[in-house]
Amino acid sequence: MVGEETGKLPEVMADLERYYEHHQRQQRQLVGQAMKPLIQYVLAVLVVSGLILFLSFLPSTRSSGGVRKQAVEVAVEGGGTKTVEAYLPVAYDPLGLGLTGERGAVQFLLVGFATPLLLWLAYRLCGGRSAGGRWWTGWCCTCRSSAGPPAPSPSPGSASPCT
Repeated sequence: MVGEETGKLPEVMADLERYYEHHQRQQRQLVGQAMKPLIQYVLAVLVVSGLILFLSFLPSTRSSGGVRKQAVEVAVEGGGTKTVEAYLPVAYDPLGLGLTGERGAVQFLLVGFATPLLLWLAYRLCGGRSAGGRWWTGWCCTCRSSAGPPAPSPSPGSASPCT
């Protein structure tokens, strides 16, 4: 080692210690700064889902009067059924996507949480951080070495540099 040969091993190790402590501080700071937007996103998805659920209990105030005409089966005396038209309240749809009630709230939750999760998973599979040695590297993303810029794409008919 250079430190042993020059006789300055303690100074080299002290510099190395400072470097790794600084790197560790930066990683902790990055994670700490990324938490606020993550918490805001989670709360936003929860609040919108809660509003979809809550507003579905309120009748709509659209131009149609907040009701819709629907055929309803009604039991009659004597054991039969009769179809009558009834005016039922229409649930308010704040997003205009047809998401109302419990089902709409659950669908929004699933899309709101599954989409970022799938994007993160795709990033990790396609070489997030270090892609060296992964079999899917050449398949889904640009081949990257663990140190340095992306490797050039192979010419047709040649072997992939990612193997």
